Amino acid sequence: MRATRFAIPRHALLRTVPATHVTQSAVVSRRNCGLARSGASSSASLAAQQTSSLSLWNGSDEFTVLDDRKDAPPLPLPPVDRPVRVVIVRHGQSTWNAEGRIQGSTDLSVLTAKGVKQAEKTQDMLSAMRFAAVLHSPLARARQTAEVVLQAHQPGSACPAPAPAPTTLPSLREIDLYSFQGLLKHEGKALYGKQYGSWQKAPEAFEIDGHPPVRELWHRASLVWRQVLATAASLPATPAPSSPSAPSSCDPPTLLVVAHNAINQALVGTALGLPPSYFRRLPQNNAALSVLDLRPGDGGGAPEVALSCLNQSPDNPFKNPDKVVANVALLSPPPPGPGGERAVAALAETLSKIRISHVLATPCASPELIEGLLSRQAQAGPGSGPGPAGPAPDSTPVTWASASSLSGPSLSSADDSSLSETEAEAEPAPRSAAAGAEGAGGGLEPLAVAVDVGPTAGPTAAAQLWGAAVALAAEPDRRAGTPHGNILVVLDEAQHVGAIWAALGLGLGPDGPADPARARLVASAGGLSVVEFAADPRTAPAFVRCINNTAHLE
Repeated sequence: MRATRFAIPRHALLRTVPATHVTQSAVVSRRNCGLARSGASSSASLAAQQTSSLSLWNGSDEFTVLDDRKDAPPLPLPPVDRPVRVVIVRHGQSTWNAEGRIQGSTDLSVLTAKGVKQAEKTQDMLSAMRFAAVLHSPLARARQTAEVVLQAHQPGSACPAPAPAPTTLPSLREIDLYSFQGLLKHEGKALYGKQYGSWQKAPEAFEIDGHPPVRELWHRASLVWRQVLATAASLPATPAPSSPSAPSSCDPPTLLVVAHNAINQALVGTALGLPPSYFRRLPQNNAALSVLDLRPGDGGGAPEVALSCLNQSPDNPFKNPDKVVANVALLSPPPPGPGGERAVAALAETLSKIRISHVLATPCASPELIEGLLSRQAQAGPGSGPGPAGPAPDSTPVTWASASSLSGPSLSSADDSSLSETEAEAEPAPRSAAAGAEGAGGGLEPLAVAVDVGPTAGPTAAAQLWGAAVALAAEPDRRAGTPHGNILVVLDEAQHVGAIWAALGLGLGPDGPADPARARLVASAGGLSVVEFAADPRTAPAFVRCINNTAHLE
């Protein structure tokens, strides 16, 4: 029987914050009201005075004594002597998240009722895991999230074993944003102008109060890894399995880490060998989880790292429809059988959150699978992602093409939206792929383009597929009347992984990660990855919203 959920009442959450914090927060709110009444001022001195009155930073705080704010490269991961699994969770929605206030490493916010419910979903996802150690940020919003998640791991619950007492790790606090902390986002933009723009557009180069927050964060994340892996090394040795029927006795120790968006991004980035320029390209949703598996490296060197999933959550993976102009969803087919049929139905429901303009299907995807995945497109409305859905197609025409023929300038010339379904199939494949097919309702319906990668395999095929997806996403979605579209790519696990590396601008050869032998991604049958663009996909960087999300398979 599943353990009873523990919901923290809002009044109880507020009592967990020290009275001094509540007072400071109230002062910030009153000062913000005063700023709103005073209106904008062109005086630099007045702006500086307002900034001083709003900011919570006075040159030092309780974390200054840690001396971990260094503009230095991240340290390498230390060796491990056995496999280790690390589950990284972001806190649920906080009061300052809901307000749109910049939190940084302040401790003035707590979980909202929505944040508690988000943490309960994470509790469900992790209820079957056995944790050997639990570490969390010193900030209340992370500590409260850990408490909710661990309610399923208490004595007497249905979990495999009770979780150990959590350990507070000060270096797991959120990014230090100094004078930005406590400001509403629009206040930061109004008061800091160009400097705030640098934080938004080039965060790795951004500096404030003499500090480079993102570069400091990347270095601090490497210190966190040393503490996390030292904790793993101190755990008792795992006993050998008593029999083949007892595999759980030899599972690698699993550590739960509960922290924040930015520090979690830095933990993933440093583990994969990615520099600070990848900040914001691996976002973390509230209460979502990422899993990293580490194994001993050759000769006792740095560990091999595998990212088994990124930003996994049962919630809608298509975020920020007001900011995202195009999505590329990468999907590896679910396994056959009844379980696979249920997975296809669940995936169709997930994909109904956006209107898909085109599909690229490799030989691993049958026409029946594509039809199943598109079966709920009639429900896709003007929610997340560009464009509402039109009527669902009665059937999905399939055209074969080569991956190389779907890239290049030929796509940009495919602008004839008046093709009938028969004419579309008769046209050359690249033209059909871009134009789509006209359904009975008069709107352009998704066209499944089965991409034959032929004998080519590995990174080359993945890069071609990714290039084809980007080219199609850049094309206008005429049915929705939007400048760009949403693309579904159905591909095998190896191509799935290669396409994600390509989305990040990294191949698996000379241009790949710093050490591709030690950094790898995992894609599973039925796994869904979502890549989003905030501007023209041909020129804008890709943001990876999730990797190998299998929450819909649970």
